[in-house]
Amino acid sequence: MKRIKAIILTLACVLGLTACGGSDNELDMTTRLTYQVMANQCALWITQEISDEQKEIFRNYTDRQWDAQAEYFANQGIYVSGEVFMAGLESWWGAQKDMGTSGSIDDISIEVIPTSDGATVNIPVTGSKHGAVMEILMDKNYEISSITTNVSFSFGEKMGKAALNTVMGMGTVFVVLILISLIISCFGLIPKMQAAFAGKNANAEEEKKEAVDNAISQIEEREEELADDLELVAVISAAIAASEGAAGTDGFVVRSVRRIGRR
Repeated sequence: MKRIKAIILTLACVLGLTACGGSDNELDMTTRLTYQVMANQCALWITQEISDEQKEIFRNYTDRQWDAQAEYFANQGIYVSGEVFMAGLESWWGAQKDMGTSGSIDDISIEVIPTSDGATVNIPVTGSKHGAVMEILMDKNYEISSITTNVSFSFGEKMGKAALNTVMGMGTVFVVLILISLIISCFGLIPKMQAAFAGKNANAEEEKKEAVDNAISQIEEREEELADDLELVAVISAAIAASEGAAGTDGFVVRSVRRIGRR
């Protein structure tokens, strides 16, 4: 019996907490209508037709001009900063490419969804190609924090875009893999290039070695010639000393030795 009472009390507490949480997020009729009217006014400003020249004017607005515009909106009952409003304009202009010629706002189907810090207002907008939903986020003070236009594509179009994105992603992966495989295959050329450079270096070293050997051989030949000249000088000196009757060759000085046929 005690267990049954404990279970009943636990369920009662859970239901009480759930009821309290739901009441916090619920909106009364006046608050809901206020969110709807203010968001609708903002959507009317954004969806108005403007030329490309006017778009560039908005894009080139200074901070002071946006502050003045935000003050003007506040006087009209729309609390939005220039930065948020410009972001909403860019989102709307981007969505128009898929929507085609934009039509009217469906006031009856505007949806107000309560959130923990305010509400999200979804405003349906018709188009010649696709419809769209303008999502406007507002806080408890009715200040707009975000404006986004989402085009409503059919299931087939969504699947087609998903398939296209998949093909593009897979194609990119395959292209990268092919490039990587080509780079890896080029690694086999590196040893050949190194061998070619090594062969050139070996040839250069061989040429240097041959040049050094030639120089050494020339020096050795010159030394042999000088040795032959010294022997010749010694023989001539001995002959002169013998003809003069001298005991040695210490007093002789040889200035030069010339061979026949040389100058």
